[in-house]
Amino acid sequence: MSKTKVVNFKDLNIWSVKNFLNSLKSNFPLVELKNYIIENKNKIKPFLYPNETFDILGVNNKEGVYFNETLLGSKIKQPYYQVNSGDIFYNPYRVNVGSIGIVPKEFDLKYTSPAYIVFRTIEKKLISEYLVFVLKSEWFNNHLRANTKGSVRQILSFSELKTLTIPLPPLEIQEEIVTKLQTIKNKIKELQLEEEKIKKEIEAYIYIALGLKKPKDTAREKIFTVSFKNLSRWDITHNQGSDKIDVSKSNYPLVELKNILDYEQPKKYIVSNTNYSDNFAIPVLTAGKTFILGYTDEDFGIFDNPPVIIFDDFTTAIQFVDFNFKVKSDALKILKIKDNTKTNIKFLYEVLKIIKIDLSKAHRRYYLSSYRYLKIPLPPIEIQNKIIEELEQKYEKIEENKQKAKKLEQDLYLEIENIIIK
Repeated sequence: MSKTKVVNFKDLNIWSVKNFLNSLKSNFPLVELKNYIIENKNKIKPFLYPNETFDILGVNNKEGVYFNETLLGSKIKQPYYQVNSGDIFYNPYRVNVGSIGIVPKEFDLKYTSPAYIVFRTIEKKLISEYLVFVLKSEWFNNHLRANTKGSVRQILSFSELKTLTIPLPPLEIQEEIVTKLQTIKNKIKELQLEEEKIKKEIEAYIYIALGLKKPKDTAREKIFTVSFKNLSRWDITHNQGSDKIDVSKSNYPLVELKNILDYEQPKKYIVSNTNYSDNFAIPVLTAGKTFILGYTDEDFGIFDNPPVIIFDDFTTAIQFVDFNFKVKSDALKILKIKDNTKTNIKFLYEVLKIIKIDLSKAHRRYYLSSYRYLKIPLPPIEIQNKIIEELEQKYEKIEENKQKAKKLEQDLYLEIENIIIK
């Protein structure tokens, strides 16, 4: 990018160097979004219906729009958006890293936080899937960052969204692009389904190797009867039935986690600045589903002694980590093997994924109160190593599928970029 650029005074509408350095050049007309989008202003007040339940949606840069949680109206203290299928919404703080998505049919008339921006396109002019593709594209990201204000937390409000200029092909070309997108999404979905199948095979193998019986996948009844004489404690979740594994039936001796694991508090590894970028090197982790929250350029307070397991102290979610990292908060523990000659950490991780503890108690930190007393079957190290060797082939196939999916997506984006951008 040239550091020097001449701009005619009559063409100035924003006094911003970055705005002009990141201007777009397209094979199609550049149009302001204000004539193609409509803001959703439909908010309801759940707190007026305290005993009704409300399905709340979220959005991220992995899944797009997703189901987040169900809340009672009494738990929601402010008006929430009611969304329609086809609506687009995004996180104004994270749209520049792809936190945007389209509401699918199954989420019609659900709700989302007022912190999000909700709108829809005028479909006869601008197809929503095309717009979301553009907004998430790497080639558009520099232009997007140039229009999001704030040096640390860049924000894209609806008023600023309306001023964005995007390339607008004719509808037939937009439809062609959307068809290409859907074709690749379907191929990626097939790879993801195969990945889920392999993960189930891995889980089944662990049960068999340890001589354990997998609990039946049965839905808990919401209304049920229990004889008073059979009550062992006053706990709905407990009396609905258990999905716990009877580890006493294992072929191997049981050990408590505290005897094979040390833990470390993560305080000195907490990231200071959450202004993440894929251009930075050090991953910032959570033990939850997201796992990698982003990448930081901080070169201090880095955990550099992997492999370890990170454990969410409130949800008991776990992740295996074999690289250096930082963390977002202190709501986790870093778990380390005491004796590598007796315990294979990868084996332990696989076992912990299938053995659960009772989470029906009040909100609490679980590791010190109960998780470290969890008993697990522990075969001799030679058998642990053999089990992991068997599983490595399956994990290699999963990684191969992920790379295939990544390449499909990269090739598609490059193809469409060549259609749109000069």
